[in-house]
Amino acid sequence: MVNFVFTTNHISYYIHLIFTIFDVNIFRIECMKTIITVMMLLYTTTLSQTIIIGKKGLFIDDFRFDSLSLIKDYINVLGKPSRVFNLASNIYVFDSLGIYIYEDYVNKKIIEIQFDFTRHIDFEFCPRKPFKGSIYLTDYHFYLTYRTSYSDIRRVCTINMNKTFKYDFSHSSFLYNKFSLLVQHGGKQDSNIFGLTIDFDTFNLFDD
Repeated sequence: MVNFVFTTNHISYYIHLIFTIFDVNIFRIECMKTIITVMMLLYTTTLSQTIIIGKKGLFIDDFRFDSLSLIKDYINVLGKPSRVFNLASNIYVFDSLGIYIYEDYVNKKIIEIQFDFTRHIDFEFCPRKPFKGSIYLTDYHFYLTYRTSYSDIRRVCTINMNKTFKYDFSHSSFLYNKFSLLVQHGGKQDSNIFGLTIDFDTFNLFDD
């Protein structure tokens, strides 16, 4: 089966063809081509977000993060947070990415990173948009996305003989390559997951 890649060049060509057929003037054609091309580029960028978790660490846009990384390191890659909450922990919210990061109020260490696959309004600091990318577990050759279900995660842990997998009513957790991962699924085994948390606080990452 051949996958057809629909590029921005294809988009521009078909926009021009359609507008020419309906006798739309050149200026309007160019304006529409520019607007739609920019929208498609933004959409493609959002979909291409891939977080990689493996033996060498956590990678976001090819930048490696570990338990010693500070919030400034994440901001250098993710950009300026949309909102910051100073509660029991400092919470840095990246609304457009569907990501928020907890920082210890005292020692400034990162406690956890949360990826919300589904937008929800349980708390004020929840991202206003869902995470549109994927999280790749290299050892398992497995992608976590908004289409992943609890059953998928349980199955991949079973196949890879991961005996740390634990089920709770609203979430499941397991250890993976020195990472503590927690998956929210609301207790429904066949429903898609809500989000994934990488916990830096309860499990010592990169402890050689």
